[in-house]
Amino acid sequence: MQASGAPKLRGKLLSDLLDPAEFRRINPIMMRVLEGPALFHADGFVYRSVGRYTCLERLALPLAGDGERADGMVGVTVIYDGPNAVDKNPSEQVRSTFLPIPE
Repeated sequence: MQASGAPKLRGKLLSDLLDPAEFRRINPIMMRVLEGPALFHADGFVYRSVGRYTCLERLALPLAGDGERADGMVGVTVIYDGPNAVDKNPSEQVRSTFLPIPE
């Protein structure tokens, strides 16, 4: 298992980490996590840059430095490679869920 996280991502803006097209796709999702605030969960098959589809699961949670207003987030993505990777587009797509966080 490969992990990445706090040392190289902490304090970075999403626009610093993604190319412009990917940023335009992902930013509305992450803004919904912050503005909701809401928990975001997704799972399903995605196309990887290595030319195959693979299964992933993603979780994003808002963080509030002042304990009230979300101003950051923490997230984790698990990519299930190996036998789940396929060369063709699987019929199953990514399922996304937002769950509101009560005040």
